[in-house]
Amino acid sequence: MEDKIKEFEVKVENTDKLVAEKEEEKKEEPTEKKATKKKTTTKKKTAKKTEEKEEEEKKVGGLELTPEMMEMFKKFMESQQKVTEPKIQKNVDEKFTKAKLYGIKDEVVPVRNILDGKVVYISPKTKIKYKWLEKGDIEYLSIEEVLAMDSKKLYLRTPLLIVDDERIIEGLGLEKLYKDIELVENIDKLIELEEEEIERIIKGLSVGCKNNLRDEVNKKIKNCEIRDYMIVNMLKRLLDL
Repeated sequence: MEDKIKEFEVKVENTDKLVAEKEEEKKEEPTEKKATKKKTTTKKKTAKKTEEKEEEEKKVGGLELTPEMMEMFKKFMESQQKVTEPKIQKNVDEKFTKAKLYGIKDEVVPVRNILDGKVVYISPKTKIKYKWLEKGDIEYLSIEEVLAMDSKKLYLRTPLLIVDDERIIEGLGLEKLYKDIELVENIDKLIELEEEEIERIIKGLSVGCKNNLRDEVNKKIKNCEIRDYMIVNMLKRLLDL
């Protein structure tokens, strides 16, 4: 009888152990599921935040950018960060005037004799006497002296002398006159023009320039360098040959 009682007690004890083990397993099982569920939620939230951040980066001013636009935007931002020197644009339409010439009055420029003879000029300011003994001679005068010379129209407007400086030509408005003088000095080029243009140029010359042209044309006619009969007759008429 005692043996049976002991055997029963052992079975009960074993049963209690099994029940306790089952209860422990039940307690651990929900905890693991909960932990697993929590981990999944955290991963989803992190992934969502990453996607949102990427979407925000792809938007500028509320506009969604394509990869090409993103690349262009990056290059633009990089270019804005570079320090560039400001470019100074020169005004190509800016012209020299007499007032601007006074700003560089101490500069020296070449003045050339185009008269087939002697030219003398005495400066009213410095009283210096300048002499050009023959055609082609050059003297160097300050721009201030040239401006004073222009008050006497005989020298630069007739002209007897030419200033070989573009600033002076522009500042004093001598472009057209000098263009005609250039043609007179190049007779071969002059006679290629229309008859009406040749007549206009010759009639507009000063007595001194016309005399120079007459001498040069006379030499060319004698040397048979001008053979066009119509041109020769016209030049003789205009130059009193």
